[in-house]
Amino acid sequence: MVIDSTFATPYNLDLTPYGDIFIESLTKFACGNADVLMGCFILNENSKIAFMQGEFKKHIDKPYIKDIQRLAYEIKNYESRVKKISSNTIKLIEYFKTCSFIDEVFHCMQKSNGTNYQKLMKDDNSYSGVISATFTKPFQEVYDKLNFPKGPSLGTEFTLLMPYVYLAHYDYILSKTGQDFLKKHNIPVDLLRISVGCENIDDIINEFKKLDNL
Repeated sequence: MVIDSTFATPYNLDLTPYGDIFIESLTKFACGNADVLMGCFILNENSKIAFMQGEFKKHIDKPYIKDIQRLAYEIKNYESRVKKISSNTIKLIEYFKTCSFIDEVFHCMQKSNGTNYQKLMKDDNSYSGVISATFTKPFQEVYDKLNFPKGPSLGTEFTLLMPYVYLAHYDYILSKTGQDFLKKHNIPVDLLRISVGCENIDDIINEFKKLDNL
């Protein structure tokens, strides 16, 4: 069993009983600034294939030395960054529950999946820092109004927005067949992915309060 643990991080979820191999994009939460392109694999020491670590190493690319140095500096704050993001995420979700401009918010602890997620949490402050939302107001106006960086990464120390479906599935948006496919699978076109950052939570919330005036 191979598990991509990028969203889980080693500090939010305990996945060791379930996976033989964990892979992670170190560009995300481990880095915190989206300025290093690197990934890793981890063999679970409790797995029957743990003895194959040497064989796996024969097939990996050696990272660029400057990337290694940069990540070595950034990864020192990995745990504190993840926990601050989790704390901010919890408060932002609670705020969204009070907002008339929010149509629906998707997050790790929502009713449809929260029970399963909670079983794996390392502590109460273990929310994934990536949430998505749809809005009762025009999506373009919402996207343009919010003064956050926009981009396709996640796990950054700064709050980062991404119009997910437009970037990941734009070809579907262009045709009626594609739009029907998205609708069939309950994927809203105007979905905003929010990678919650480490800023003061009041500053994050105050930025979203601007949407009240749209």
